[in-house]
Amino acid sequence: MPDSPSYDLLISHTPAHGPAVRPLLEALRQRGVSYRTAPAHECPDLPAGFGLAKACLIWASEDYFQSRAAQTHLAAVFSAQDHATAPPARRLLLVNAGTGTRHIYPVRLRDWRYAAAPDIQDAPGHAALAASLHTHCAALVGCLAQARPWVPPPWHAAHQERPEPTLIFLRRERELWDIHAWLSPDPAPSADTEPGPVVAVAGLEGQGKSTLAREYVHRFGPAFPGGIFWLTAREAKPTASVAELAENPPLKMQLLAFLHTLSPQDPTPPAADTPALLERLGSRLAQAGQPFLWIVDDLPEGLNGPALRQWLAPAGHLGRTLLTTRGQRYDEQLECIHLPPLDEETAWRLLTWNLPPTSGPERAATARLLDELGRQPLAITAGNAAARGNRRQRNAPYTALRRRLGDPAYGAVIVAANLHSGLPKAQETALAGALLAAMSAMGEAGHDVLRLAANLADAPLPLDFVVDCLAASGLCGEQQRQHPLRARCLELLGIPRPSAAELAQRHAGTAIAVLDRLGLGEATGGHLHLHSLTVHTMRIANHDLRRLAALHRAAVSVLHDLAATCAAADDWRRLAALAPHARALTADPREHSAQETQADLACRARLAAFLGDMDMAHGLPQRALDMYRHAGAGLARAVAADAEAWDWLAELARIRERTGDILAARGDAAGALDTYLKSLRIRKRLTAQDPGREDWQLGQWSLYLKAGEALAQGGDLDKARNSYRAGLTQRSALPSAALADGEREYALAAAFERLAGLYRKQKQVGAALDALGPALEIYQKLAGQTPANPKSAAAPARVHGQLAEILRERGEIQPALEHYRQAIAAYTQLSGQDSANLEWKRQLAQCHRWAGEISVAQSQPEAAIKHYRARTNLLKRLMPQGSPDAALQREIAVNYAKLGLLCDQTGDIPTALGYYRKARAGAALWAELVPEDNSLQGELAWVEKRLAQEETPSAA
Repeated sequence: MPDSPSYDLLISHTPAHGPAVRPLLEALRQRGVSYRTAPAHECPDLPAGFGLAKACLIWASEDYFQSRAAQTHLAAVFSAQDHATAPPARRLLLVNAGTGTRHIYPVRLRDWRYAAAPDIQDAPGHAALAASLHTHCAALVGCLAQARPWVPPPWHAAHQERPEPTLIFLRRERELWDIHAWLSPDPAPSADTEPGPVVAVAGLEGQGKSTLAREYVHRFGPAFPGGIFWLTAREAKPTASVAELAENPPLKMQLLAFLHTLSPQDPTPPAADTPALLERLGSRLAQAGQPFLWIVDDLPEGLNGPALRQWLAPAGHLGRTLLTTRGQRYDEQLECIHLPPLDEETAWRLLTWNLPPTSGPERAATARLLDELGRQPLAITAGNAAARGNRRQRNAPYTALRRRLGDPAYGAVIVAANLHSGLPKAQETALAGALLAAMSAMGEAGHDVLRLAANLADAPLPLDFVVDCLAASGLCGEQQRQHPLRARCLELLGIPRPSAAELAQRHAGTAIAVLDRLGLGEATGGHLHLHSLTVHTMRIANHDLRRLAALHRAAVSVLHDLAATCAAADDWRRLAALAPHARALTADPREHSAQETQADLACRARLAAFLGDMDMAHGLPQRALDMYRHAGAGLARAVAADAEAWDWLAELARIRERTGDILAARGDAAGALDTYLKSLRIRKRLTAQDPGREDWQLGQWSLYLKAGEALAQGGDLDKARNSYRAGLTQRSALPSAALADGEREYALAAAFERLAGLYRKQKQVGAALDALGPALEIYQKLAGQTPANPKSAAAPARVHGQLAEILRERGEIQPALEHYRQAIAAYTQLSGQDSANLEWKRQLAQCHRWAGEISVAQSQPEAAIKHYRARTNLLKRLMPQGSPDAALQREIAVNYAKLGLLCDQTGDIPTALGYYRKARAGAALWAELVPEDNSLQGELAWVEKRLAQEETPSAA
């Protein structure tokens, strides 16, 4: 073979058929064909230099399609081959070395046969095949890597690294090819808007669905250059409303993680709803224009149509969705592949691959054991671990295991009754027995890690989190206790005792190693993956409650400290990675074990509160409300035992205030008021205990405002006013530094202003005036302190306008005019500072109108003329250029008519006539804009008569 990096032919075959391939290699060498051989050993990786070959020859023996490595070679070259290519240009050359074609899968390959394998003694046949291959390779241009580069695609999973290929795969080759037949990228999609294909892998627990998905990613992932997106849907629920679809917390948090990874420089607003996030992600993936794989793992059974569709891939035809589910009822909605139990040969190999039976009775016991286990992968893996861990029965491990599974003393029946795996009862009992037998060989380290997992959610465990929890539990040192003499010797030798972190690292390493060796767990991608049935078995069968409680307490403490750090930094990503476990620990703080102290309960409740804060930061108020309620119940229980735990009381007040905020936003005024008042009572108690605490003072002050809002929303305006006035009184007790930015005072003034509006709607004008007084006082103070702030500078003018309206409606003309004048002065100054603010011009025009009306009523035509002229100029400036506004045009015409009338009254006839003519021209323009409405002509008919009176004598 030449030294050139590129070559003609890669020959893939199983090691058992190496001798059958050698005559062909000799014939190829004589023909000058450069080649490399790739015996398909156990390693699932591609051989070195795979992409440099022009073509790949598959020596398709019957065992080739049962070899994992061989299937990896076949998948790579199959994906690099354009399926529409004519036979002379194909790069996948299949030489059939078996009898018939039934062993060749997928079925499409049966039509791609290049030749039949010659007999090993058939030298002319090998020579002819070599000549044909030489001709075929000479006609090919480029190599496999140029045809389609075979590189791993980008990996995207919320808070998880790319996993390594599984060490053992269960020969579900046909299922893999069936999946790829549905999901393989279509080179010519019919329409961009059509959804991509969806296929579901369904099976009972322990059937290897997630393992199959991981193997598909490893084997066919490069066919999806747009990336692999791995989602976990174990927390998905059916939805009954649009609001639930808008939140969908499990999906939303993962979408945010994807968007942050794809565009870290373009942050996505966390408060955006889930459909908006899907649209945003789909748009970015569509811009890339590459097919991508969307894997949704552990989809629950029973999702309704809208909830299920929301979990499918966005971006139209580019997304290919692969679901794994225990549900057996998605056939009507999706294309489903149901995983059957393992075939007898594969099950036998999985059970005995590293411990073969050595006698006839032992082989018979092994066969019966497989039947009892139902050829279920998890049960067989556990059975293998139990057989290898039985050191006393080395000669007959499978016979001993069968005897143990049938012994009621081992507790398999009790565990199986609570396992709820969906398996038949006999198989479930056998599975429980196998898991218990395997666990008995783990040692204390393995048991500790499973105890930790039993406290948490059925989700992968970050390895650093496992180490932190073991270190915080204090259990690792118990395994390292030394004899005092040995400890003294080590001290004299200068060998330091290992720290708690080092002990935890060793403990975790031992546990992970034994779990991996027994097949009960796998560490990959920085996480420890444990099957949910394994963890559930530990929940049922654990008898060491002390160690279980210690690990529970340690996990809560570690997560609480992490949550506090995230809250202080306002960056929740680290807590989001562990949120499923934190929610499992805080499911109901009212329930606690006898080993849990009140401090432990308070810590768990505060962790629930942090989870609520994280949900609020991500726009998930419903889930946040649940967490706040859990936290409030737990802290109330803790505070009941220690009434002077001021920090707990302060946290309880904060939680109830946040609960009230959510209820108020949902329109539940009564519920919000109840929680606000409970929080207010705690705040009052806190400030009485320590009046110098600024944060407690501010908390009490803000609650007066929120309680007032809830009261006003519920219609009790007088109590709302009293609450606001209590806040006004509380303001005097606040330190000046707390009010420096003015935002809190502005909020109080705005509350009074809103209350006045409610009073006006109820025709209680006196109460409205009473409410606007404090608002004007605070606004004027803020406007004087920050005149450059448009919000605070415009507030006094707005309140003056409202006061003027109320007084005018009550008939108090002169006070109303004074307020209008102050509003006019303020708005005039503001408009001079910002001429582009149209809202200020509208308000100024309205004030001039009513000031003019009052001046007319007071028989002050000169003053009225000034106001109407100013109003007219403002209305003309508000008129859009190029597209006249009919409403503004009407107001301008009417205003000119009023000006004409006032000039008439003062004896300025020429000016009056000029205004009348402008009014007539304005009315004509308005008629062109609104030809179907003749009301303005009727309203200004007197203007026409007045002009006619002046024009008739002139004409005469």
